Amino acid sequence: MKRTRYNKKRSRKTKRSRKTSGVYKPVSTKKYIFILFMFFIIMLALYYIVPDSITFTVGVDEYKKDEIKEIVREVLKEETNNTDTELNSVTSEPNVNTDEQITQQEQQVEQTVQVTSRSNEQPRQNNSITLTNYRITSYHPGDNCLSGTKTGSGKTINDFSTIQISGKDVYTYKGKIVVATATEELLKSGYNVKGGGTRQEGKHYFNYYDELKINIDGTYYDAIVLDSCGAAMWTGEYRIDLYVPEASDVINRSNITVKI
Repeated sequence: MKRTRYNKKRSRKTKRSRKTSGVYKPVSTKKYIFILFMFFIIMLALYYIVPDSITFTVGVDEYKKDEIKEIVREVLKEETNNTDTELNSVTSEPNVNTDEQITQQEQQVEQTVQVTSRSNEQPRQNNSITLTNYRITSYHPGDNCLSGTKTGSGKTINDFSTIQISGKDVYTYKGKIVVATATEELLKSGYNVKGGGTRQEGKHYFNYYDELKINIDGTYYDAIVLDSCGAAMWTGEYRIDLYVPEASDVINRSNITVKI
């Protein structure tokens, strides 16, 4: 007798019922241990592997942030160093680090400052202009013009030494004889005696700390302008005053040649 489709279904149900017999059978110990072991492995993976991956990602992001901040700081530092004056750029090898580049830039700035300082200290050393027919006179503390011990530049006799010129003592500053003459400072002060308050064509007006060379008795002496001479400002006067210690040191010469 053939089983019908219905009978087959009933047969499977009956078989299943026979297998369990309606009684709960617990899972075997081996299967339970295996399930616990896999659960432990999964939890361990989630606890260690996942957090490590997240931490690594955050670390990369933090590294990128630090790198960007460092780049920004370097750019700002470079922009601060290049303010108003553009210095010659320092060429460096590709592997030269930032500290070496900064050191090279500092050395370049220092060299530029030194060159500028030397230029300011010696503004007239090219001897490109020769002035003739100057008169050399002298002044000293306590003379008839009531000269004192302080010059218009602020330097005093305490800042000076002396040298001998034609047997006379003359004040010097850093090895250069101290002189007074027509100056821009006196012209701007409002001084106006014998036309001295008006700029005269053909007359050279010095500034304080200008340097020149004066020919006295056949020898050229380096000189520095540290004071103003009122008589040198008068119309038709071309005069340079030597600053000397005493009345006995006065030097008076005519037809002097001056180089500036």
